[in-house]
Amino acid sequence: YIEKVILPEIKITDEALRQFYDQNVERMRQPERVKVRHILVVVPKDATEDQRVQLRRKAEEALGKAKAGQDFGALAQQYSDDSRSSAQSGELPWMSREEIKLLAFREAAFSLEKGAISDILESPAGFHIIQSVDKQPSRIAEFDDVKERILALLQGQEAQERLRTTIEGLMAKAKIERFAL
Repeated sequence: YIEKVILPEIKITDEALRQFYDQNVERMRQPERVKVRHILVVVPKDATEDQRVQLRRKAEEALGKAKAGQDFGALAQQYSDDSRSSAQSGELPWMSREEIKLLAFREAAFSLEKGAISDILESPAGFHIIQSVDKQPSRIAEFDDVKERILALLQGQEAQERLRTTIEGLMAKAKIERFAL
């Protein structure tokens, strides 16, 4: 009903979108973000001490080659156990501090200079090596970048209001009987 009846009737003007943006500029603030590539050597939870040592050596070998100037992306494809990112040369999507749950990973990602490579970081998942690709400071998003999200928000608010009004109107016309159990 909302998609077929209510939404087609809702018309949000560009002026209304711009007004919402102008009145909510601070809500348009994007946090500082980083783009990194990483190599993850997974250490199974039930790994023996010998297995941990071998996996650490694998991470150290990758780190040594990266610090010697070998292509980090190629090393990620060769050494990383993270199949999703290794296919993209270890590249992860843009991330804010809040999106990075591992403290050591977050601190390294935000402290590295562009192009720099971290030491080996340990986590419950295993051993990580990070290369900083780029950083973006906190900034106010441009209107054109958030216009579609504002439109969806305003349409959703208007749809809720129209639906509430429609339900109230139907309830006012309805004959409602209540029975005690």
